[in-house]
Amino acid sequence: MSGIQEITLIAVLILAILYLPRLVSGKRPVTSDGSNSRFSLRRLSGSVRLALVVSCLWIFIAAVLIKPWNEQIMMFLYLGIAPVIIAWSVWWVILGFRRK
Repeated sequence: MSGIQEITLIAVLILAILYLPRLVSGKRPVTSDGSNSRFSLRRLSGSVRLALVVSCLWIFIAAVLIKPWNEQIMMFLYLGIAPVIIAWSVWWVILGFRRK
C-alpha cells in the first residue's frame, strides 16, 4: 500500500506547488460573481466537473489495477496517465477553435 501513498503524496505536492502561491498572494481580482479568485469551482459546468471526476477515477483505478510501484510504470503511463492527458489536450484544442 505504500505505492498508493507515494502517488498521493506526489499529487498533493504538485497541487500545493501550483495553488499555494495563488492562495498566499495579496491582491486577487474580483470576478463577476463577487468571489475574489481568478479560478472558481462555481464557474465550472457540469460536464467539466464530470470530466474531472472521471479523469481522477481513471488514474486511480489504473493505479490500483496496474500497480506502477511494482516496476510497471511504463504501462501505467501508457494506460493510466496518457489517455487523460490526450483527452484534456483534445478538449483544450477544440475549445480554442470554438472561441475563434
